[in-house]
Order: sequence, then structure tokens, then C-alpha cells
Amino acid sequence: VLEVQQNWDNRAIFLLLHRHRCNCVKIDLYANTMLFSSTSERLASILKNFSFKKALKKFAWLCWLRLHSIRMNAKLLSSSDLVKPDIKINHPDYEEYLSLDERKPIVDRLYLLFIDNYYPLHPDIKNMYPNTIADAESYWRLMRSFFDFLESKFQKEIIIAAHPKAVYKGDEFGRRKIFYGQTAKLIKFADAVVMHGSNSLSYIALVDKPFAMVYPDSYKKYPYLYKHIKDLASYCKKEAYDLDCYDWGKIQFERLDSEWRKLYITTFIASRESAGRRNVDIWIDELLKEER
Repeated sequence: VLEVQQNWDNRAIFLLLHRHRCNCVKIDLYANTMLFSSTSERLASILKNFSFKKALKKFAWLCWLRLHSIRMNAKLLSSSDLVKPDIKINHPDYEEYLSLDERKPIVDRLYLLFIDNYYPLHPDIKNMYPNTIADAESYWRLMRSFFDFLESKFQKEIIIAAHPKAVYKGDEFGRRKIFYGQTAKLIKFADAVVMHGSNSLSYIALVDKPFAMVYPDSYKKYPYLYKHIKDLASYCKKEAYDLDCYDWGKIQFERLDSEWRKLYITTFIASRESAGRRNVDIWIDELLKEER
């Protein structure tokens, strides 16, 4: 299962795979939040983020592939109708959703949930914007104040669903409990959800929870993050609230429109071809076809 970018920096991995004649597949883990973008939008993004150094590495990579006669065309497995996958599957989040135990909540009282995306210390952010100084302390201070407000307004505590790559001491969000690896179940039993632009939107749609999309004003220093949350909110027919500029008392927690929710699930999470089957059965059938 190939989950590494095909580029010059990773050439040793691909040479090893080539020498061992490995057959690879790529599972589309982001099918549920990668929205449609027009050709003009993609071209504008390429031009805006153009780097001579990156272009030179790309050219070197293509030359290197040709020199070693490497054709690493991994089959794409995806649940999205927006791409053309080699194999249609359910989104992995859908399969986890099906296995949730209704009777065993993690927290035994009413709570609101914050889905953390490890902003601004996520390694992907650092790689994309190496020259941007991340002010994590200011962000955590803002979120603590916002959570204080929500807890006072709704008389329910805030629980943190930590991003898998997050490394916290434990007091970044105050004394609030931080849970790792339990996002799906935490969403299922939450009263409402607060999120930035998160891939966990799939769980929110599947269990039909009210939620609010928020972001700090510092998001604007990271064009990809800012555009993504605005596009995602627009696609969901919701507003993304800037916590530094918006009146917190007017933030609305709402469920997805019922018809749009159904469309979103069938378009991005569980395709019509795969919804009645488990991914493991789909993959085994495909492997058996290869053998035949």
C-alpha cells in the first residue's frame, strides 16, 4: 500500500520496490474532503506556488525514472465520484463507522467535541510553509478562551479529539481531556462538534451531528488551509467563522441539510458500487482477478 509521494526525495524507496517487482495500490484517504476544482483553479494554484527548485527536482525525478526504466503506476482505490479510481471502495472512515459500538461511550456525560488538526505544528504545514513562523502559543490561547465561552454558554465540557500526529504535553487546551485514536466514537456520542477543515467531516455526516467550522485569523498565513476551509464550508452550505473577528455568540451549530448529506455520503464516502460490501472483500476479489 503506497502512501508516499512519488518524487526525487523518495527515489530510494521506489528503486527498492521496482527491484522487488512490487505491485502497489494507493488508498485515497482524503476522498471525503478533496473537492472538485476547475482546470483554471488548478493552473492558478500551480503558478502561484511555482518554485524553480521544485520544478528542477520534478525534472530530475522524471529523468531518473526513465534512466532506471521504472513504471510505478499504483492502482488507485477510492470512494470518490470525482476521481476515476481503478477500484471503487468505501472510504476507510465508513468502515470504522460501521464497527462503532453504540453502547459504549468513552465519556459518561454530555460534552462538546473539538476535532484537533494539530495546527499550526502539523508536519505537513511545516513542509508546505517552511518560512512561516508558527505561533502555537497564541493559537492555543485563542482556543482556550473560545472553549471557556462555549462551556459557559452550553454548560457542557469540551473534549479534545487529538490529531494522530499531535504531540501534546496535556495543558495546551487548558485542563481539558485529550483523547487519541478515538475520534469516530467521540463524534458519535458528542452533543455537537467544533472543527477546522478536518477529514473527520465524514463521521459528522454519517452520524448526523450538529457542528460549526471555525478557524483563527492566522490561517490566512497559510493559503492552502484558508482556501480549503472556506471551500469546504461553502460546499457544505455552511459558514466558516473567523474566531479573531466574529462574534462568538452568533456562531451556529447546525446539521447538514438532509438531502445534501445523503448526496455527500454517496459521492465521497460510500460509493453506490461498494456500499453493501466490505473493503476487504472487494480487495480480495480484485486480487483473485489478477491471479486468474
